Amino acid sequence: MKKYLPALLFSVAFLCLLMLLLAAIPAFYSFVQDLSAVQETTEFSRELIDRSNVAIRDYLYGFSDHLLIENQGKSFFGAQEVFHMAEVRLLFRRIFLWSIALLVLSIMLSRFFNTRLLRDQLGSSFGLLGFLGIASLFFEKAFVLMHGIFFDNDLWMFPADSNLIALLPQKFFFLFTVILLLLFIGGSLLLYIIERRVYDSSSRTR
Repeated sequence: MKKYLPALLFSVAFLCLLMLLLAAIPAFYSFVQDLSAVQETTEFSRELIDRSNVAIRDYLYGFSDHLLIENQGKSFFGAQEVFHMAEVRLLFRRIFLWSIALLVLSIMLSRFFNTRLLRDQLGSSFGLLGFLGIASLFFEKAFVLMHGIFFDNDLWMFPADSNLIALLPQKFFFLFTVILLLLFIGGSLLLYIIERRVYDSSSRTR
C-alpha cells in the first residue's frame, strides 16, 4: 500500500495538470471542435468559433476578467452561461492548487517510503485509466454525475438553444477526455522509460 499511495497521488495530479494544460490551448479546442463537427452543425463562422475559444481560455485562466464575446451586436453568451463559466474558472483554480499539493505530497511520501515514484506511477496510471475507461462507457451519466459533484446548482443545465452547448457539445467533452487519457498514458509511459534509464545508468556507475 505504501508503495502505491505516492504513485496514485502522483498519477491523479499528473492527469489533472495535463487536463488544465490542454484546456489552456485554444488551438486544441478548435481541433476537438473540428472532430465534433461543430461548425457543420451550427451557423457559427470559423472566426467566431476561434475568437470564442480564445475568450474562454483567457477568462478561465485569468487573462481576462470578463467573458464578453460580441456577435452581431449582442453578447454571444447569456447570463446563465457566463455564471457557469465563472464557476468553472473557480473550479480550475482549485484543481490546480490541489494538483500541486498532491504532487508535492506524492514526492514527500515517496522519499519517506523510499519508493521509485516514476516507475510505480505507471501501474497506478493504468489503474486510473481502467477506472476512467469504464466511466467513459457511461459517459453521459458520468458527465451528469461529475457536474452534480462539482457544482451545487443546476445552472449548468442549459436550454437546447444555448450557444455554449452548441460551441462545446457533449461530443466535444467526450473526445477531449479520450485524447486526454491517451496523452496521460503516453506521458506516464514516457516518465517510466526515463526513470528506468536514469536508474539503470546510475546503477551501472556505482
